[in-house]
Amino acid sequence: MSSSVVVSWSPPEDSLTPITQYHVCVDSVVRAIVPGTYKTKALIEEINLTKVVQISVRSVTENGHSPDASCTISIGSDAPIAPQRLRVWCITPLAARISWYPSNSNAEHVILLNAIKVGVCPPSVFQVQLNGLLPSTIYRVSVRTKHPKAVLEQRPVERCIDFKTLPKIGLPDAPGNVQVEIGPQPGTLLVSWCPVKSQPLPPSRAAVHSYLIYADGRNIAQVPGANG
Repeated sequence: MSSSVVVSWSPPEDSLTPITQYHVCVDSVVRAIVPGTYKTKALIEEINLTKVVQISVRSVTENGHSPDASCTISIGSDAPIAPQRLRVWCITPLAARISWYPSNSNAEHVILLNAIKVGVCPPSVFQVQLNGLLPSTIYRVSVRTKHPKAVLEQRPVERCIDFKTLPKIGLPDAPGNVQVEIGPQPGTLLVSWCPVKSQPLPPSRAAVHSYLIYADGRNIAQVPGANG
């Protein structure tokens, strides 16, 4: 059984590039094109509201179009309130990035880390950077849609996912106080430096096992051990 819906939206407030048109999409398929100078409203017909349907509107400029997740809403039977497609990416020892697909981009989203509230994202925001994490640590991040009726309707509003930060084994700190003197023999130089003290000691994999000496970008010597 098909129905029709009227979709309306507000134009971007701070767009530096003129909007040439809007694309109204149903499940990522363009179903209507509205010129940028027209009223921001469209009639979409033949929609099956007996299932979940994702409506999104794209702002189109000469440079491309806005992401669907920044202007979207789920409608139809059993349409979810909780965010969808939650994922964690760009994981480092100290940070990670999370993104999700809102069921309603008009809603605010609360970010929780291990059940502790760490921030609130305004409408149309669907990704955030988590900083200040600990290396080699398991976290549970949750994204909760702020919906006033969801509690009364007893509908789920939250989506969560677990991830683990990477171990802190990266590039070592550089040696300090590098000095160059004329060597004891003609055509030689004496290079000295202060060894790195911030790295762990052997047998750790992050321990400094040697120093490489370069001249004009070319490796000319390797000094083993931790002494300069």
